Amino acid sequence: MSTFSLTAHEHVTITQSTPELLAMEVTWTSAGSLPPPHLHPSQDEHFEVHSGSLRAVIGGVERLIGAGESFDVPRGVVHQMTAAPGGARATWEVRPALRTESFFRAMAAANGNKLAQLAVVADHPEEFRPLGGLRAIVRVLGALRPRS
Repeated sequence: MSTFSLTAHEHVTITQSTPELLAMEVTWTSAGSLPPPHLHPSQDEHFEVHSGSLRAVIGGVERLIGAGESFDVPRGVVHQMTAAPGGARATWEVRPALRTESFFRAMAAANGNKLAQLAVVADHPEEFRPLGGLRAIVRVLGALRPRS
């Protein structure tokens, strides 16, 4: 099992990794700011909240999702999510896995460096696609990166 600290307050532990499924336990130690609006063009997500609550904006609708509840984010649906005050713990499944584990590993290695994180996003267009102005920046970074 690998654990990645995606932010100071969000920690992901991989519990199963196959081409079909990436299953994780995720812990938010406190409320954070919402990540940028984004979508996953080729993947579906499923969440089950075990403790605390998640603040989620899915398809433009904001919800507070508490312990004992589950929800899905289908591919292509714009969303944002973070813990509500007090933190949260949930299981998170991504289908198919694609390169999501590589995405998490690289985001953790970026260690909060925003430019490095944008480069990671640019390198994982099937796993994470930001919207708005951030998407334009990511496209430029993607065009500038060396091709092998």
